[in-house]
Amino acid sequence: MTSLASRIERFWSHVSKADGCWEWTAYRDPAGYGRLGAGSKKAGVILAHRFSWIIHFGPIPEGIHVCHHCDNPPCVRPEHLFLGSNADNHADMRAKGRSNYGDRNAMRRYPEKRHWGEHNGLRKHPERARHKLTDEQVRAIRQTAYKWTNVERLALEYQVSPNTIRNVMQNRYYSHVI
Repeated sequence: MTSLASRIERFWSHVSKADGCWEWTAYRDPAGYGRLGAGSKKAGVILAHRFSWIIHFGPIPEGIHVCHHCDNPPCVRPEHLFLGSNADNHADMRAKGRSNYGDRNAMRRYPEKRHWGEHNGLRKHPERARHKLTDEQVRAIRQTAYKWTNVERLALEYQVSPNTIRNVMQNRYYSHVI
């Protein structure tokens, strides 16, 4: 079992202090949050910013998040951290425009970056495009689908489900195609 003093010493050996954020320099998970061994294999790991909070302010109540004012996941500077519930964390995220909701959403601010329909997935992997129908096929379906009786025939013809045809006809799918 590792002593708390040695874990604190190890913690500080992986922190780069600067005027702004104090960055965690050791392992970071895919989301960018620093991780630190909690003392033994059985104890697992602890997020570096949570360990920083514990060092500076004491225990974290159960079910409470340690959030960042700076929105920098590897930051462990205590002045940049605050405690909050899950709802507080999400409200902070929405207020800063980092959520999927609201007018500050990146997809609303930068609609030109959104790839719709046949352009979906083409930017990174053209061979794995994530569309079922091209814009021309959607126009053809809307022109020929004047009767609901031919939905099954169109589904077979375009190799999609009847629900996809119905959703195209009702403008639920491919609504960007005129």
